[in-house]
Amino acid sequence: FRNLVGLGDVFTLDVFKVLHLQCAGRTTFVTKLYTTTMVPIGVSLLALIAGRLSKSTTTVAKYLLQMLFILVPPTATVVCSAFAVSSFDNGDGTFDRFMTAD
Repeated sequence: FRNLVGLGDVFTLDVFKVLHLQCAGRTTFVTKLYTTTMVPIGVSLLALIAGRLSKSTTTVAKYLLQMLFILVPPTATVVCSAFAVSSFDNGDGTFDRFMTAD
C-alpha cells in the first residue's frame, strides 16, 4: 500500500519528495516553504516578460493560468502546513511549541 501511495507523490508536484532533495543537502521546512512559494511567482514573472516580448498575449495568459492551476494547490498545502503546531508538556506546567512540519 505504501508503494502505491508513493506513486502519487509524482502527481503532487512536491519536488522535495519526488527528487529526494533532503538527501542532497540540509533542507528544512523553511527552505521548502520559500522554494514552493517563489516558484509560482517566478513562473508568473517569466510569463509576463514573455507576454511583453511576444505578439500573442492571449496565448501567454492561457499558459500562465494553466501553470498556476497546477502550481497553486501544492503551494497552498505547504503554506497551510506552516500553521500546524505541536505542543509538548515540560512537566512543570509550561509547554514548548514547535511547527509540526519540522
